[in-house]
Amino acid sequence: MKVGEVRKRKCRDVNSLNEDMEGNRTIECNTHYGFISYFGATVRKMKATDANTSITREVRREIATSFKNLPPKTKWKYKV
Repeated sequence: MKVGEVRKRKCRDVNSLNEDMEGNRTIECNTHYGFISYFGATVRKMKATDANTSITREVRREIATSFKNLPPKTKWKYKV
């Protein structure tokens, strides 16, 4: 990155939301922000239950699998 350049920011403004023919909202840019939000919320819940919880590779995989299996309307909650 050259000096003075500004990094492209993640797409999170309301104007970037679209609705498809079924009324489902989608985000124009393809970011992983939804998963990161979901991951953080899940880890906070786990830590609240047991403060000594260790987030291992297997736990991260389970969280990723559970995010992939969420219905689109629930996923959307984490993307906005």
